[in-house]
Amino acid sequence: MKYLLMLLLVFVLSSFTNEKQVELRIYNDSKFKIERIKISFKGHEIEYKNIESKSYSETKAVDGLWKDNCYDLTIYKKNFFTKNFWAHQICYPVDHISDNKIENGKYTLKLKIKQKDKKSFSVESEYITENKNE
Repeated sequence: MKYLLMLLLVFVLSSFTNEKQVELRIYNDSKFKIERIKISFKGHEIEYKNIESKSYSETKAVDGLWKDNCYDLTIYKKNFFTKNFWAHQICYPVDHISDNKIENGKYTLKLKIKQKDKKSFSVESEYITENKNE
């Protein structure tokens, strides 16, 4: 009976350690500071703050990602005499049926922010895998 309980305990513990996990960091590939970015996946939200130009954020564990994920992005632009905050939300359609879900691995979300005119900008995004097996 004792061995059966130990075997059951090992099985239960191993099922918890084999959970899939996604680790994500942000790379700000632009001349603007990212004040804040929030990324949502299945109702869970994760937030990164204060990502300077041409630098990485800290790496965080997330529940998962979609390849075309929604995010809410706030960009900080400093003018000569004033400070401006620009907020912009980027959302792409999420196809829950196709093979767009990311459930494990290490990724960097590279964001390239470009100013279009005085009051607007555009954002290009790309997920870069850091997995050595892929």
